Amino acid sequence: MTRADPALRAAVERAAGDLAVRAARALRDPGGPYAVGDPAEDEPITLAAVRVLGPDALAPFLLAGARPAARDVDLVERGHADPLAVAAPGSRDALVHDLRDAAARHALTLLHGPPRAVPARLPVTGSAAPLEDARRQGRRPWAALMVLLAPLTACPAASPAHDQARRHATDLGRAAVRAVLRRDPATAARLVRWLALPDVSCPQLDLAPLVRHLALTTAPTARAALDVAIAERLLHAAGTAR
Repeated sequence: MTRADPALRAAVERAAGDLAVRAARALRDPGGPYAVGDPAEDEPITLAAVRVLGPDALAPFLLAGARPAARDVDLVERGHADPLAVAAPGSRDALVHDLRDAAARHALTLLHGPPRAVPARLPVTGSAAPLEDARRQGRRPWAALMVLLAPLTACPAASPAHDQARRHATDLGRAAVRAVLRRDPATAARLVRWLALPDVSCPQLDLAPLVRHLALTTAPTARAALDVAIAERLLHAAGTAR
């Protein structure tokens, strides 16, 4: 898909939004059905939508106990089969694609592979330097990068982004509050996902009321609603109401 394909791009965006809606519904109703693919969609559109959501497409399996069918596994495997040649090596975008793809593949191994094959950390094939570079540039550039990397929180594996979230949780909390104050709940929801991880602590922020607030303000946006549903599940899994 290229910039010259607006109709195709729109179709993928619609499919990704529909997939986000299904995933959020499955996270909030763990006993309900969930499938990665929609039989009514063209398969290439489905594969592209799966790539857009990355590990978030697997969140109901990872966080709510749903069981992937063989077609779910096949769609995610094929959706992430080829690297995206859209970013210069060593760039911020390259790191985002690298880590998100690694998280999706790790999740598939966790769900479908032998337990001994699951590593404790995501393999980073490129450079993680953009994270450190963003940190040196200031809190806001760094928080913007952590927003892009929020899908990693669906995957139970460590990464350089997880390491930074633990070290700089207070900055994540400040960035989330700033996003709420400027009426940007979609950004706040992505940052809150990091704060909802059990090993990321920001004592200054009462997280549960913030997540409830975001649940009331992000509903019109499918991706943001999925972010909030994942944050709710992470909090539930941690057994805490911070």
